[in-house]
Amino acid sequence: MTLNEYYDIILKKYISGDYKLRVAKTSRETPIINDKEFPLYAINYLIFEYLKDNKDDRWKLLLDYILVPNDVNQKDCDTDFTKVDFEEFFYFMLSVKN
Repeated sequence: MTLNEYYDIILKKYISGDYKLRVAKTSRETPIINDKEFPLYAINYLIFEYLKDNKDDRWKLLLDYILVPNDVNQKDCDTDFTKVDFEEFFYFMLSVKN
């Protein structure tokens, strides 16, 4: 599955409300979810998953909360970020941000 396909699935899950909120232990407030920011939440989720796949816990320093789409990061709906070069990932994020 390509990064674009995975990103699109995540956005569709957000739009349909098919996600759960994961709050970091350092966050004191429940965040207000703004549906206009779903693309940003999707990028944050991809950053989270990239770092988790690469056994890097710095996501806790970067993100106070994450919207975790249901039924992704599983067999048929996943991207193995250990096989994604950081440069490729970085340029992908730039392309969807613009």
